[in-house]
Amino acid sequence: MKHRFFSFLLALSLICTLILPAAATDRGDSVKYYTSIVSDPGYGAEWGVIAACTEGNTAYGNLYWKNIQTIVKDAKGQLDSRKSTETSRVILAITATGNDATTVGGYNLVSALNDMDFVVNQGINGAIFALLALDAGAYVSNMRDSLVQYILDAQLTDGGWALTGEVGDT
Repeated sequence: MKHRFFSFLLALSLICTLILPAAATDRGDSVKYYTSIVSDPGYGAEWGVIAACTEGNTAYGNLYWKNIQTIVKDAKGQLDSRKSTETSRVILAITATGNDATTVGGYNLVSALNDMDFVVNQGINGAIFALLALDAGAYVSNMRDSLVQYILDAQLTDGGWALTGEVGDT
């Protein structure tokens, strides 16, 4: 069990390194460049928002927060009916801005991650992103243990995990 848990943590670490914005010679320069191109961040700009907030650009985070509230309200709280990773990504960005993903334009985005069928519609990827989103904001969910178990159960005989197929991405 310890080996599986260590493998799980290693897999999460690798995924986190893949989803973080690519760094140029100076990450601050990359963020400045991104925010100059995407001056009005909204739905789809989450990785840039996370990077900007990590660099201390609270004004950019505040602008995203204002925009995403309107987008979520217009979408009646459901950003995508099939892809839970969209919701998880937005929760990660909202959390990076210092705001609460349980009160976005009158909607609780975190509650969508309590629907296991919705979350795992994208397989292990959906479960991993949901777990990252829940843990990023220490959001309360009755699904956390189920998500961890789903991910552990998806471990392949070679010790790795795969988004598709039977060969682990080790």
